[in-house]
Amino acid sequence: MADEDENMIKCGKVGRSLKECRFFQSPFVEISDNAYSMLVAKYGTHVVCLPAVNSSGIDEIWLRRWQVVGGNCIVQVVIDDEESVLKAAGVIQEHFSSTVSAIDIILPQADNSNLDDQMYQRLLKSIKTLHTKFSCPIACKLMISHNDIDKTIRMAEQLHHAGCKVILLHGRIHGDHKPSVLKKIHWGLIKEIRDSVSKETVVVLEIGCQSVHEVERCLAFTGVDGLAVAEPLLWNPSFFLEKRPSAVQMMKDYTDLCMKCATQLDIAKETILKFSGYILNRFSGMKDRLVSATTYEELDEIVVSLDEELGKLSKKQVKSLEKLQQRKERYRMKKIRRREETMGLTSNSGESDDILSEDRLTKKETKQARKEKVTTALLSGQRVAIDLSLEEHMTDKEITKVAGQIRRLYGSNLKSPQPFHVYLTGMDRNGRIYKECTRQNEGFEKYLIDITERKVPDIFESESIVYLSPDSPNILGELDEHKVYVIGGLVDHQVIKGVSLGKADSSKINTARLPIDEYMQKGEPGNHSYSRVLTINQVFDILLKFHETKDWVQALGSGVPKRKGFILKQSREISKPNLVS
Repeated sequence: MADEDENMIKCGKVGRSLKECRFFQSPFVEISDNAYSMLVAKYGTHVVCLPAVNSSGIDEIWLRRWQVVGGNCIVQVVIDDEESVLKAAGVIQEHFSSTVSAIDIILPQADNSNLDDQMYQRLLKSIKTLHTKFSCPIACKLMISHNDIDKTIRMAEQLHHAGCKVILLHGRIHGDHKPSVLKKIHWGLIKEIRDSVSKETVVVLEIGCQSVHEVERCLAFTGVDGLAVAEPLLWNPSFFLEKRPSAVQMMKDYTDLCMKCATQLDIAKETILKFSGYILNRFSGMKDRLVSATTYEELDEIVVSLDEELGKLSKKQVKSLEKLQQRKERYRMKKIRRREETMGLTSNSGESDDILSEDRLTKKETKQARKEKVTTALLSGQRVAIDLSLEEHMTDKEITKVAGQIRRLYGSNLKSPQPFHVYLTGMDRNGRIYKECTRQNEGFEKYLIDITERKVPDIFESESIVYLSPDSPNILGELDEHKVYVIGGLVDHQVIKGVSLGKADSSKINTARLPIDEYMQKGEPGNHSYSRVLTINQVFDILLKFHETKDWVQALGSGVPKRKGFILKQSREISKPNLVS
């Protein structure tokens, strides 16, 4: 018993030092190059994760390779059997006692995601055994269940009671090595989990982000102890630093570490291209020299040559080049996020089977599946109409914008797991809007939309119509399948108040506005308009997201542009007024 208490005290001491570490390399991005792990640690990453290794594979060769890394690190151990994992933990504790922050326990072929009850109980048992016998903290990955946050909290508490000192929260589906799907819209859920889990447990969150400033904001908001990033560290080893070292300095430091670690030359060249390839491409022949290099001496010569070329540029030109490189990296991250959204992985209310299945379909099959869903919606889906009879209030430039917004809302409807039955009403086929739509949108006539010259009151019964207007005194609460929701097809740069409301009142039609004031508030001071007037496609996307999730927090959080200056209220601040459907 005394030994157990001593181990717990030791573990607690290590845990407290680990709490001082805020910046982590994600274990889901494998850096098998120990020199690059050392470079990442040198440039501000507090804790690096060594590649997963089977418990029976921790031998002298493995020790010689990874002992050189130094600094704080997490060793990922895949359990072969109980005996070998105990032996592996003993070896790690003996030889890495000053550098290992935690041992991350992984079940074979499971990655601790989507575990059945029997496997999960086995994991808890292994953690408890290791915690009892060793002082080194035990870590474990935990996938966040967006459908059931209470389940995530319950599992985190069970891990804590078993002796797990470090929990890595992530959003990767079934442990797949796909980009992190946790974004700003999920921060509220993360905060709820962190507040519910024991403060003795170090909670680390893997998140997709574009800058260290976003990391700092996430830490402050969610209260987690640390953040782990994946892909950005492959492009920029100094991601966590405020000021990025020059490409020359990073290449020099990395090649020095490669020679110290005896890194294979081909691995070194491939790694350099990942974090400095953009700069090398800007100078004729520099990349070709790197690719054809056969010794580290040649790499040193390339570094010197690059330094000379950059020295010929003005400070302004160098700064511009660095900014272009950073912009390229941000574009990469945005591309990853767009791919996540296409796969349907960012929904806070749960992953749609229909959307997830698209990742396994061919492009042709995906297109056909989407068309079938929209065709079904034309028969029985929720009705939404765009009133295009307001053409007289717009200039030609504004008409052009209307056509573009119609194209975007049609694209959103095609991709939605629950598309609307969309009407374009009051569209004169000889008018400017129709002509602009056919000019901008190839195949517009074949859109899966009801296009008619008739106006809203001539198509639908007046009691079933709800005209959406930011000036309405009524607040939209639910979507009634028996009603049709009308969005004014108006782009008005002068923001003439009351156009859509006056039109509805003159026709004695019910009106409503989106509950922006009820769920959002003004954010930090800045160059914001704080306007409730949204574009046609923005209103459409908000309705579409609410139709999918039945949650105004998600719908407004993802649909109201940040430039408007609004932020979501905390749940306790949200009022529940009398809403209309």
